[in-house]
Amino acid sequence: MLVQQFLRIPEFEHTSKAEIRALIQRVRVLCLPAQRWLLRDGRKLDAFLYLLHGSLTIEGSRQVASSQGPLRHFYPGGTNIRTETPTQILWVDAAQHDFLS
Repeated sequence: MLVQQFLRIPEFEHTSKAEIRALIQRVRVLCLPAQRWLLRDGRKLDAFLYLLHGSLTIEGSRQVASSQGPLRHFYPGGTNIRTETPTQILWVDAAQHDFLS
């Protein structure tokens, strides 16, 4: 299942499935309940975060995952990130991301 999710990420669409499978062993899928803070202003994460399912509020504007189309990272870039609904997030370590993209 995660291989298909990775193929939806533009940075990884030309990566081989063998490399994606190796990367999958080092990623996390976070499942968060509604109304939880993922990131507050002034903190930094060393990761790229992709919204798989659910709804987030990022700096006052909502972002909703789509079941179709490409996945684009919402972090780095966003601060003050809070879940609105139960949410699934793909967490890719920044070093792994930079190595494969």
